[in-house]
Amino acid sequence: MQIETILDEATAELGKIEAFPFLATRSISFQIRKPVPIDTTLSVKCNVESMKGFKCFVHGTIENPVDGMVLASCEAELVNIAALIKLG
Repeated sequence: MQIETILDEATAELGKIEAFPFLATRSISFQIRKPVPIDTTLSVKCNVESMKGFKCFVHGTIENPVDGMVLASCEAELVNIAALIKLG
C-alpha cells in the first residue's frame, strides 16, 4: 500500500468518527520527510485540526514507533457529502 493511500484513508476515517459520517477528501497534500521502511511496524496518527461548516481539516503522520520520528505527513480537507447533496 502506498504512503499517500494510508494517510488519505486514516484522515478520512478519523473525520468520519469525529465530524461527519459521510465524508470525502476534497484536497490533500503530502510531505515525505524520510525514507519509509517496508516490512516493519509503523505508527499512523491523525487529529482533527478544525471544522468549518461542512468542512473538516485533519493532520496525519506516519511515524517510527521506536523514536517517534515523523517519516511522512499530510494535511487533508474533507467535506460532508450529505450537506453538499442537500445544497445541490
